[in-house]
Amino acid sequence: MNAKRLGMSPCSEAIDYLYERYYNAGRSPRASDCRDLVEIVQSICRFRRMHVQLTKDLIAEAAATFICEF
Repeated sequence: MNAKRLGMSPCSEAIDYLYERYYNAGRSPRASDCRDLVEIVQSICRFRRMHVQLTKDLIAEAAATFICEF
């Protein structure tokens, strides 16, 4: 829903990546994660002057800056 609101097509590969990398490894998903991550992806795309899109690589980049790992 958040991706569509920002003009992006949903990407199941990006969601699968988040679950495999973070949520299945013990991090609990927060209600705001989806919104925050797609907004970071949108910012990355705009900064790079590229079409706003949701991909696995972009969500991985957004998650690396958003989710702190210890």
